[in-house]
Amino acid sequence: MVVATKNGATPFMGKSHTCHPQEQEKNYYGSTKKILTGIWKTIVETKKDLTKRGVDIVRSLTSKIGVGDKTLFWVDTWYGDKPLKEKFPLIYQLAKEKRAKVQDNYTRPNGGVLWDWAWHKTPSTVNERQQMEELLGMLNQVRLSERSDYWIWNGGENQDFSVKAVRSTLARNINLNETADDFFWNNWATQKCSMFVRRAIKGKIPTATKLRERGVPVLSGMCGVCDSEEETPDHVLVKCRVAENVWEQVSRWVKMDTASKPATLAEVFSSLNDFNWPKAKKKAVHAIFLLTTWVIWKNRNEKIFRSRAGETYRMIEEIKEESYHWMKQRSKVHLESWEKWLYFSW
Repeated sequence: MVVATKNGATPFMGKSHTCHPQEQEKNYYGSTKKILTGIWKTIVETKKDLTKRGVDIVRSLTSKIGVGDKTLFWVDTWYGDKPLKEKFPLIYQLAKEKRAKVQDNYTRPNGGVLWDWAWHKTPSTVNERQQMEELLGMLNQVRLSERSDYWIWNGGENQDFSVKAVRSTLARNINLNETADDFFWNNWATQKCSMFVRRAIKGKIPTATKLRERGVPVLSGMCGVCDSEEETPDHVLVKCRVAENVWEQVSRWVKMDTASKPATLAEVFSSLNDFNWPKAKKKAVHAIFLLTTWVIWKNRNEKIFRSRAGETYRMIEEIKEESYHWMKQRSKVHLESWEKWLYFSW
């Protein structure tokens, strides 16, 4: 073992560690059943979405070390601008307790500070020893105190961690008044279909009208399938006579009788809320609707780019067959037979 002191280094053994908010995060997504509470629960639940919007929650938090009671030695950012595991990756791999707190990695004999931890294997290569020397040199500069650690928000404010500080950072990256995205990501459907439908509902697919809005020259803004109205996302996927016919047959197949025809794709999916079906059935129909939207779009592309007009009955066959494979491969629902699926018997 190598121990960093105020004057040098000597062998010593390390100790264990206790729980920390980021360890709770690991458990939250892992196999244990530990429940997060308070502000850390909110951070964990929103972390992935905020990262996509340019806000890295973890890297924006820096610990100001006191006694080292709330800070993970290797994982948290507490000395410099990144965690020690990134600064000294070779030493991190050799350390046994990778989630030890700072206070678990030092002792205070005779008024001094000895840094110590347990190893899987002591540094032996030239690069490992070099990193160890650099780490000990850095640790010799650390000034500990008797107070508890506290967190600083580095989102441009450099102030104590608070909801106000986080909100200030988020306001620069996202529109906080924007309506929340309540799109349901159905894992029984492929990601390709789900992503397409989400974009279609937002009007962000390359129809003729949308391309023209972006300054792309198009010969005609009319629907390439029916040539009766302008090709908007809602028209080509819902109102076009071909799309309308497909939706009617799919709705009839899943025994979903509605009094009125939806005018937009958003209305198609929201109509599922009108039916008091079992959860699994509603999820299955939702997946079928995702696939239906995708098949209608593929037919549109075939018509425009290859001059192939798809037969409606073939589109319905594709929807039934593909959705059956989805249910068999991507869900845990027991389907008795292909024949019963054709009659949509639940």
